[in-house]
Amino acid sequence: LNTVVAYYYYVRVLKNLYLVRTETSREKIQVSFGNVIIVLLLLIPVFVFGVYFTPIVNLAKNSAAILGF
Repeated sequence: LNTVVAYYYYVRVLKNLYLVRTETSREKIQVSFGNVIIVLLLLIPVFVFGVYFTPIVNLAKNSAAILGF
């Protein structure tokens, strides 16, 4: 019973999200230049840790070994 209620709820949310048009859904979102810079600066560590994960872990292990951990 709980699954049926949850399914109904989430299908209704998805329907309203993708199928219902409102007046505000046609407006273009304005993003300030500062917000764009912040997002780009935060994307750099995401890509560095995602692409070069193994060298960073090795660097951390070597640093911990030097410190005696």
